[in-house]
Amino acid sequence: MFQYILIALTVTLANAVNIALNKPARQITTLGPTRFATKANDGSTTPATDPNCAHTLLPLSGIPNWWYVDLQSSYTINSVGIRNRDECCSHRTSDFYITVWEFDPGPHIKDNMEVTYFTCKYYAGQVPTSSVVIIPCTTTCTGRFVALILTKRTEMNICEVEVYGTPAPLPLRTSMKISKFKNKKAIPSVTPTVYNTQNILQCSIMCMKDDQCFSFNYKFSAGGNCELLSVGVHPIEETVVSLEWTWSVLSKRNEDVCKLAGP
Repeated sequence: MFQYILIALTVTLANAVNIALNKPARQITTLGPTRFATKANDGSTTPATDPNCAHTLLPLSGIPNWWYVDLQSSYTINSVGIRNRDECCSHRTSDFYITVWEFDPGPHIKDNMEVTYFTCKYYAGQVPTSSVVIIPCTTTCTGRFVALILTKRTEMNICEVEVYGTPAPLPLRTSMKISKFKNKKAIPSVTPTVYNTQNILQCSIMCMKDDQCFSFNYKFSAGGNCELLSVGVHPIEETVVSLEWTWSVLSKRNEDVCKLAGP
C-alpha cells in the first residue's frame, strides 16, 4: 500500500505544472549583483551552487528573512518543492514557514509570520541537498503569492522553488482589511491607473471593485489623486517617504485564506 502511494505521488508530480516558473519573485535583500530572487524560480535545479541561487543578507534584529513569488493569478496550493544549496551553507535553508497570501505579503510579513491561517506548512530542520524536495501542504490555502519565511536570524539561500496547485476563482472582496502607511508612496515597476477622487474612502472603494488592484496610493492635496496598483510592491525597495501621500494595502482576513487539509 505504501509503495502504491509513493508511485501515485511520483506520477502526479511528474504530470504537474510548476506554476512558479519564471514568475516575478522578490526577497527582503540581495547579496551582491547576481544573487537576486528570480534565481530561485528560473527552472534551473543544477548546479545548485553559488551564484546560481537566490541569496539574502543577514537580516536586522526582529525582521524575518523572506522570499516570495507572485503567481499572477489565484491558485489553491497543494505542495512546494525546495532545492537546497549543495556545496556550502545548506543550513540557511531550514526552519521556515511556507505561507500563502491573497495580496502582496511584503508589508504584512513581520506582523503576520506567526499567524497559522496563512501557513501551508512549517518545515522544521534543514532541507536535504542533491535534489528538489517536495513538501506537501498541511493546510489548504488559496492565494496569488507564496512566501518562504525563516524563523531564525540567518541569511537565506534558495536554489530553486517549485509551486504546485490548481487554478482558483479570484477572491471575493467582501471581507478585506486595508493597512495604511501614512507619509509613504509606492513606486512600482508597472505604471498605476490614476483617478481623481474626493477622498481616500472613494479611492479604497475603487480598488476594492477592481480585481487587479492590490494596493493604492492616495494624495490628499491636488484634488485627491488616486493611484491603483496592479502588482506587488516591495515595501523597502519600491516605496519612498512622501508627506503628501498614503500607501494602502489590501489583505484578506486570516480565516478566508487557509483551512485545514483533509476530510
